[in-house]
Amino acid sequence: MKFKQISENTKGGVERMSLVQIKVRGQLTLPSKIRKALNLEIGDYLEAFVQDDAVILKPQKIIDRERNRLFELIDKGRKYNRGVDPKEIEADIAEAVQAAKQEELKELRAKQQL
Repeated sequence: MKFKQISENTKGGVERMSLVQIKVRGQLTLPSKIRKALNLEIGDYLEAFVQDDAVILKPQKIIDRERNRLFELIDKGRKYNRGVDPKEIEADIAEAVQAAKQEELKELRAKQQL
């Protein structure tokens, strides 16, 4: 895969664009910065469609993956919080949920600016 910087743009958090080459059987590799920014992992799905003269790849969340991750976190939380006041745990969870919602809102706003 070959990358070539083709533009600089700091608006919306985009640092640079990369030129990605289509390989045998139509395969391409997303740059690691893009995968990390979108929290993409091996096996994740992207919806591909054409808009005007551009190919758009949009991450699709699969509920099973999210649900499994939630259960893993719950199990880990139970293991490390034995003997802790449940109200304290609930307060920590509420704080984490609020922080996650704020981060998601921030990401949505950044995408809208693109």
